Amino acid sequence: MFNRGNYDVSLHHLQLASSQGHIISKYLLGLWWFRDNSSRSHGIDLLKEVSSNTQQCRRLASQIFSKMIWQKWPLLEDLTFIHCEDLSCGTSAFEGDNQWLHEEQVKRRFCGDICKWTHKYKMFVNMRYLCGC
Repeated sequence: MFNRGNYDVSLHHLQLASSQGHIISKYLLGLWWFRDNSSRSHGIDLLKEVSSNTQQCRRLASQIFSKMIWQKWPLLEDLTFIHCEDLSCGTSAFEGDNQWLHEEQVKRRFCGDICKWTHKYKMFVNMRYLCGC
């Protein structure tokens, strides 16, 4: 549905699936709502519900996208308007983190939920592009 530009219908289906506990739908809907300042808090709430499975959700959603031919989906726009003034926000929580660790293994510290989910949103967008979706 997203591929055809039927966003209202697509969001309706995501909401239905999400309300029934579908974890990938919660993740995608959370990312979608996170993009918009007026629905960001709802997006963060959904993303918190799946936070223990974020890596799995990101991987599965990227696999789903790789099987589709997508027109430009607004979700993939960068969140450049969100900028944190705290220079330590998003840095590694441990000074001795191994530089060879995969990004998902690095523990990061964030000043709040918006910065945390902005980072995870960008990881999802980058994974989508890196996998050739």
